[in-house]
Amino acid sequence: MEITQIYAVVIAGITLTFLLRTGVSSFAPRILTIASQIHQYLSYTYVLNRHAFMGPWTVTAVLLHVIYLTVNVVCLSVGVTNLSLAGHRAGTLAVINLGPLLSGLHLNFLADLLGLSVRDVRAAHRTVSFVAFGLVAFHVIVAAVTERVSFRRELEKPFVALAGLALCILMITPQRLVRKVSYEIFLRFHQILSLLCAFSIWEHLSSIRCRDRLYLIVFLALLALAFVCEAVLVLVRNGWSYRKRSRVTVTSSCGMLKMKVHLCKPLSIEPGQYINLWMPSVGLGAFWQSHPFMVASWSTEPQKCLEIFIQPRRGITRDLLQTARPDGPFEYKWAMFSGPHGNTVPVGQCETVLLIADGVGIASQVPYLKKLIHGYHDRRVVTRRIHLIWQISDIDVGIAAQPFVNDVLDEDKLESGGILQVSIYVNLDDISKISFGRRSTVYPGKAKFDELVEKELAFHDKSRDDKMEGFPGSLPSTPIPPEYRTQCKRSRFLFSIAS
Repeated sequence: MEITQIYAVVIAGITLTFLLRTGVSSFAPRILTIASQIHQYLSYTYVLNRHAFMGPWTVTAVLLHVIYLTVNVVCLSVGVTNLSLAGHRAGTLAVINLGPLLSGLHLNFLADLLGLSVRDVRAAHRTVSFVAFGLVAFHVIVAAVTERVSFRRELEKPFVALAGLALCILMITPQRLVRKVSYEIFLRFHQILSLLCAFSIWEHLSSIRCRDRLYLIVFLALLALAFVCEAVLVLVRNGWSYRKRSRVTVTSSCGMLKMKVHLCKPLSIEPGQYINLWMPSVGLGAFWQSHPFMVASWSTEPQKCLEIFIQPRRGITRDLLQTARPDGPFEYKWAMFSGPHGNTVPVGQCETVLLIADGVGIASQVPYLKKLIHGYHDRRVVTRRIHLIWQISDIDVGIAAQPFVNDVLDEDKLESGGILQVSIYVNLDDISKISFGRRSTVYPGKAKFDELVEKELAFHDKSRDDKMEGFPGSLPSTPIPPEYRTQCKRSRFLFSIAS
């Protein structure tokens, strides 16, 4: 290439770069607005609301399910010339679909690795299980019809019957009923059956010398790797030695439990995250239990002590209540935890934040309140108003959780411009409206959340209109466009619910 051609290419490249920069800067806001509107529609439009046995299903969930089923049907049918080949293809697809189900023993750790919520991972786990079971059933039926002799021979082998029995038990077990009786027993039973099913499938593939064992080897290797990584992480965070390791202190207050997890190493935890706590010294049944607890404390620095607020129900929390004392903490020296698990919501990007808590759900909202208030005073968030709505049906919960709310109010200093408003609704008799200063008010009865959200939206829009009217360089008589107002509602206003 001659020097003049190189010069022409450089000049053309520079000119094209400036043109692209101008075009992107002109169309990027519109493209981002359209993408945000599409995301809002797909994520918040419900095709099916919550029911007893299914739902809620958003447009995104329905589309993902349809795409997943379509891909499996296409893989099952493309290039298949006879029924026998379709049966073998279904068996291969079943092994591939079973792979992600065996990639992790604990969904919490797997969700953290994938950057998803536990709810999304559970929904995917459930969908993949049903599809894999359907492929296995199709594989068995086709083999029984087209290969009767070999099918009868395989039925005589114990591992084939074990695999079929394990799959059937996994699919037909009434999960809601069993989990209510004992969630930990159900979980361990589910994991044992899954490993038994994987072993039986391995034996079946080895007997027929099938190359599909490679898929199973890869997935079992991922399972072992995930287990080792999780075990090492737990041991590192809890301490290796007996003298320097995590311990737990428990105190009872008005029938509630206040737990402190003293860590051997500081740990950074974001609002909305939780830990799985294992305390075998609580009781005989606690040895098999690792209970999830939401962390109610937050700090800008890594924490050495995690605070947890619990309403005892049954199982390990009921055992803790029996051993805890109101006059002083009861210490458990043998305790281990995993985590933190879960994702945090970037609430600092919203000007108005509405937090709704029901009973002990206040514990999950306190870290968000502390982080927002701290970020407001340090000029790190755009939030200018926080409204906490707390519904209480048990006065003991309110009394026990009062220190958490008081700490938040103390941090929201009025001389620096307080941004927090607290509305407490007490659904009890002999309760009248009481105001504690200008920031906290107690109301009788149940909160009407729909009306409160509408009022908060109206207040948010009015405050924005007042700010825009006095904004330098803008015409005072120019109204905010409707599409901008809608976008403000969707992107600058956030509410969160915890129960």
